Amino acid sequence: MIWEYHAAMNRKLTGTALVVLGLVLLLANLNLWGMQSLLSDWWPIIVIVTGLLMYLNDSRNYVWSFLVTGIGTVLLLKTLDITQVDVGDLIVPGIIIAVGTSILLRNRSHAAQVESGNEDITAVLSGVTHRNTSNDYQGCEVTAVMGGVELDLSKVTIAKEAVVDVFILMGGLELRVPDNVIVKSKAVCILGGVEDKTNPADATKSPVLYLDGTVIMGGVEIKR
Repeated sequence: MIWEYHAAMNRKLTGTALVVLGLVLLLANLNLWGMQSLLSDWWPIIVIVTGLLMYLNDSRNYVWSFLVTGIGTVLLLKTLDITQVDVGDLIVPGIIIAVGTSILLRNRSHAAQVESGNEDITAVLSGVTHRNTSNDYQGCEVTAVMGGVELDLSKVTIAKEAVVDVFILMGGLELRVPDNVIVKSKAVCILGGVEDKTNPADATKSPVLYLDGTVIMGGVEIKR
């Protein structure tokens, strides 16, 4: 109940922020109340708020929200003539640092994954095909960096729920799931996407397979 309350509040705050942003842009386009001139100096606040909303809605991916917030802060300092740092010189190194940090943090959780019996599937500059037929499937961790993973879970049995935790960077995952399973994606996509080709199962009786993690400039395809 507490988690649902916080999720509802986060959605309300996100919706409110989007409404305010839309109103500000509308006033700027109509050039009312000097909003156009004000926005020309303060528009990086939009980037900062975007980063904060990213953290608010998914605090586990705080590395990327901090990156966006930091870029917005540098942009604001530049538009206000406080600093002359070229943002273009910071973006690429910042992304590389964020990717590296995400990988390091992911490795820290690997021990817990192994202890719980979950699998670790990794494809770096390569392709991996993996199949599981467990009678009590709990989940796995998938890493694909400029590589591809074919994960066949069509024959597994999930008692209640399982989690496939992914980190995909310029790679892809093809995921096959059982016919009776509901798939719910909580993955954060950055210049990437998740395509769910499964037909909805009976929500009142079916176990749930959660797709979690981060997809950067890559894709996930889910099918039966």
